[in-house]
Amino acid sequence: SARSFKKYSNNIEVIGGDVDRRILFQEDRIQTFHVDQLDLNSLRNFLSIQKDMDLIIDDGLHTNHSNINFLATALDIHGNESGSWIIIEDIHIDQRIIWENIASYLSGKFKTWLIKTKISIMFVLLT
Repeated sequence: SARSFKKYSNNIEVIGGDVDRRILFQEDRIQTFHVDQLDLNSLRNFLSIQKDMDLIIDDGLHTNHSNINFLATALDIHGNESGSWIIIEDIHIDQRIIWENIASYLSGKFKTWLIKTKISIMFVLLT
């Protein structure tokens, strides 16, 4: 997916992360780093690599714990940047009420959306 984003525009730089160090790579306009969504220090280090990010996508572990860690850390580091998108995808449909509450809580400060697909939910936030 990193290469797909890169091909979309010459203006895109992709920063990716994964817990599996064996799949990390570097190439023109793509850098990947080790990150563990269950380790807040690891997430903080990863999300601090780039100061301004236009789009931040969590396509990681797909558990509430990891997703909420990612969202909270991304908001802590990038929540004051105007116009940044944070997306948590592939949320299990059974977790909808949790994410409705999160969206409701955050909607006072940010624009939030829950997008239902056939098999999952996507949480979208605009800073």
